[in-house]
Amino acid sequence: MRLSNGLSEAQLERLVLLSEELGEVIQAIGKIIRHGYASVNPTMPPDSPTNRQRLERELGDVAH
Repeated sequence: MRLSNGLSEAQLERLVLLSEELGEVIQAIGKIIRHGYASVNPTMPPDSPTNRQRLERELGDVAH
C-alpha cells in the first residue's frame, strides 16, 4: 500500500526509526554543548558513559 506521500509503509517505518535515532543524536549533542564531552550524568553511577561515548553509541545506532 502506498500512502498519499508516495511512500510505502516500509519506507515510512524506516524513516520514523531514523528520525527517532537522529533525535537521540541531537540530544547527545545538546548535552555536549551544555556540559562538555567528558561530563557524565550526575544521577547515574560513576562508571556511566561520558557524553562523548553516548554520542558515539548513538551515531553507531544511526549507521546501523
